[in-house]
Amino acid sequence: MDEELSARLLDADARMADRVEELESELATLRSRVAAAPRPDAGANGPTTDRRHLLRALGVAAGGAVVGAGVVGATPAAATDGQSLIVGQTNTAGPPGTQLLHTSNTPPPSGTILRVADQEASQYASNTVALAGCAYGNAVDVGVYGYSEASGGLGVVAVSEGGVGLRAHGEVANLLLDPTGVPPQERVNDGQVGLVMVDTEGDLWVCVEAAGSGTWRRLTGATTTGGLTLLPTPVRVYDSRPGKAPLGVQKGQMVANDQRTIDLTPAADLMDSSAAAVVNVTVTGTSSGGFLKVWGSGPPPSASSINWFQAGSSMANGATVALDAGTIQVRCGGTGAATDVIIDVTGYYA
Repeated sequence: MDEELSARLLDADARMADRVEELESELATLRSRVAAAPRPDAGANGPTTDRRHLLRALGVAAGGAVVGAGVVGATPAAATDGQSLIVGQTNTAGPPGTQLLHTSNTPPPSGTILRVADQEASQYASNTVALAGCAYGNAVDVGVYGYSEASGGLGVVAVSEGGVGLRAHGEVANLLLDPTGVPPQERVNDGQVGLVMVDTEGDLWVCVEAAGSGTWRRLTGATTTGGLTLLPTPVRVYDSRPGKAPLGVQKGQMVANDQRTIDLTPAADLMDSSAAAVVNVTVTGTSSGGFLKVWGSGPPPSASSINWFQAGSSMANGATVALDAGTIQVRCGGTGAATDVIIDVTGYYA
C-alpha cells in the first residue's frame, strides 16, 4: 500500500510540474504582448489600466491558477466584487450592482444578449432579446419570475418607449390573474388608475380613479355578463308553424298554459355558457287575446314579454332573456289563447 501511495504522489508531482511549466510559458507570452502594447492615455472616464497594473493582474491570475492546479477537488469560493461569476455558487453583486453591456450596433448572432435556460433548444423568438428566461423541460416550469415584498413594490416591470410594454402568449390562455381577497371597495389599499384585480368571488375589477382606496368598476364575474355580441343578421331558432325552418323543433300552436323549452345555441357563436340572449319574439295566427312569458329558468315571472288582444294578430317584441345552458322557457297565457310562435336571436352576452 505504501509503495502504491508513493507512486501516486510522484505521478501527481510530475503532472503538477508539467502544468506549472505550461502556465509559466503562457505568462511569459502575455507579458511580452503587454510590453509591446502602446501605453494608453487617460480617457474621458478617467485613467485606464497601465501595463504595470495589467502585468500585476496577470501575475496574480497565473499564480492563482498555479496554486489551483495543486489542489485536487477544491470548490471555488463565491464571487465577490470585481471577480468573475462562478456557476453553481452564490455571487454577490455588491453596492454597485452588475451590468452586462452589448455595445455593438448589430444584434448578437444568437439573437439574445443573455439567455438563462434549462436546456438547449432552437430559436424561441423572432425578436432580438436582451434577457431571456426559458423553461423547456419538465423540471422547470417558469421561464421568468419576479417577486417583491416592498410596500407598493412591483414584481415585474414591462416598459416600451416605442411599442408594446408586455406581450403574453399561451396555449391555454394569454394571461392568468390569481384571485386575491375581498372586493377592492372593501380594502384600505391606496387606489391607482389602471390597477386590475380578480377577487376570490371571481369578479374582475379595474380602478378608474385613484382618490382614497380608489374608484373601481366591475367588468365581469360569476353573476354578471360579458360584452354584448350583435349578430350580423338575426338567426331563427324556433318556428312553431309546420313545414317552416328550423324543422327539428316542436311544431304546432301554443295554447293557454302550454310551456316549451327553446334551444338558442343554433345561433352563431352562442354557447351553453352564454349568460343572456337578445331575442325577437313574434306571434302570428292568434285566436282571441293572450300573452307569452319568456325567461331563463325557475318559475315563470310575473311580467309578460308580448301581449295580443284579438284573433288574427301578427306582432313582435324584443326581449333580453337570461339563459339556462343556452335555453329559454316560453309559456302561453290567456283564456282561450292560441298562437304560432317565432323566435329570432339578434345578439347575446357571453
